[in-house]
Amino acid sequence: MIRIVPVRWRFAELLQKEGITVYRLYKQVALKDVSRTSLYKWAQSMPKYLDVDMAERVLEGLKEITGRDYQLSDLIEVTTKSSEPR
Repeated sequence: MIRIVPVRWRFAELLQKEGITVYRLYKQVALKDVSRTSLYKWAQSMPKYLDVDMAERVLEGLKEITGRDYQLSDLIEVTTKSSEPR
């Protein structure tokens, strides 16, 4: 049985809240093998598959810019409603 859990992608919201542009974040993480295209795609919509290594590098880049710690839960939020099992 597979239970689908709805999630909300919060990457663009996080950038806006922190006042960080995708380009600024890209400049911070470019040497960590994170492409500008991937960041812009993340800002537009939730990725079909989450690259956890990339997420870790992005969260590290955000920390370097703001001085704050970030968690995966800052990027993706599990919502309260879930669909019926398949």
